[in-house]
Amino acid sequence: MPEENDQRPGSRERLDPEQLTAALSSDDPTTRREAIDDFGALARTDPDAATDHVGAVAGRLADESLVVARGAAEALVAIAKERPDALVDHLDAIVESLSADAIDLSLAGAKLLAPLAVEHPDALGESADRLLEILAADDVPTPETAVPESIDRSEARQLVQNVQQETLERRQYVRRTAANALVAVVESDPASVTDVSALETLLDDTDPGVVGPALDTLGVIAESDSTIVRPALDSILDCLDHENRTVRARAVRTLGYLGEEAAVPALRDVAAEDDEKVSELAAETAAFLSDQ
Repeated sequence: MPEENDQRPGSRERLDPEQLTAALSSDDPTTRREAIDDFGALARTDPDAATDHVGAVAGRLADESLVVARGAAEALVAIAKERPDALVDHLDAIVESLSADAIDLSLAGAKLLAPLAVEHPDALGESADRLLEILAADDVPTPETAVPESIDRSEARQLVQNVQQETLERRQYVRRTAANALVAVVESDPASVTDVSALETLLDDTDPGVVGPALDTLGVIAESDSTIVRPALDSILDCLDHENRTVRARAVRTLGYLGEEAAVPALRDVAAEDDEKVSELAAETAAFLSDQ
């Protein structure tokens, strides 16, 4: 079996670790991409040695070459899982990658962010408002509206729909990752999110996977200081009528944290509905608010 650095037809010799940082700064995007590939291999086999080059790789997240930028995000995932501390100083660049127009890059950025939000939510505090901006600005099209009317052959239209559906699912993953990261951040520091009105707009989002975490984020903030969330009361109450059961349950829980007795009549209406799980929670929350 050939050694790792043996050259074979169609292959190249890997860079020594000490050469990586210089190669990542090369003017040649092919050289940068090869350096990213070698870093990824090093990160998988020796994360400790790879951490010496994390800063240089993180600096490529905004590379003018999409292939290099995406490769940097993908290569750093191994570090995020094994040595998350090494990425704390680069969270701004990681969060910013979620806003990329190229879905492959934003998806890779989301996969990189997810383990960091679990391990270091406190370090994401300064990025919380940016996460919220990215969520609020990201309009996700439905596959039905994205298929051009000029494509009239059924096979071609189906192919386009399949591609659009895959893109939609990837974009949903990115947005849901950002939304759940916000929950983790406010659980660490409820004051880290300052724009509650922007959070409120997310309650009208078409994706329940975003609405639910937005409700949870409001609930955590309300538990710390209910006066900040009080202006969003009507929007939270509207979520009691959401078609998604989990969203309804999260709305009930958020109202409990908010502590507004004005929510009791609406909660009692929910308590009278057939959905046993949500109705029991609503009844308990209504009783709790009435007894305050």
